[in-house]
Amino acid sequence: DRQHRKTKRVCGVIDLVRQRAALERLCATRFRSATRNCTAAPGTGSSNQKAQRTGSAMSSEVEETLKRIQSHRGVKGVLIVSADGVPIRSNLDDDETQTYAALLSQLATKARNVVRVLDDQDELAFFRIRSNKHEIMVAPDPEYLLIVVQENVK
Repeated sequence: DRQHRKTKRVCGVIDLVRQRAALERLCATRFRSATRNCTAAPGTGSSNQKAQRTGSAMSSEVEETLKRIQSHRGVKGVLIVSADGVPIRSNLDDDETQTYAALLSQLATKARNVVRVLDDQDELAFFRIRSNKHEIMVAPDPEYLLIVVQENVK
């Protein structure tokens, strides 16, 4: 039951990351259209400002959730990685971040393919790797990976 709650929290962070990405795409689209058309409607700027305020509120919500995950006993690191394996946010040192990001993004791609081969109607939702020292939890998304590394609690 406790592990189920942790999994739900991690999936909630992925949802927040998805929402933020959607908002960033919306803001970028509005910015491009505003710069193409210098005589944009007077209300365009205020809606851009409103979207940016919403984005910063969502960003702080993502930050709070990441801090909450990090505060759990035994959590060593939390990473958000793009689908290409590029680290976006991490609290690990640079070498560890690069290593986890590269290896786990490749593994997530392979795991996603395995699930699709087994059942083309299915989709990878979450996977966990447990070793003697650590447990790595990965919540994949089409655009991002959320990776949580924690000390193995015995």
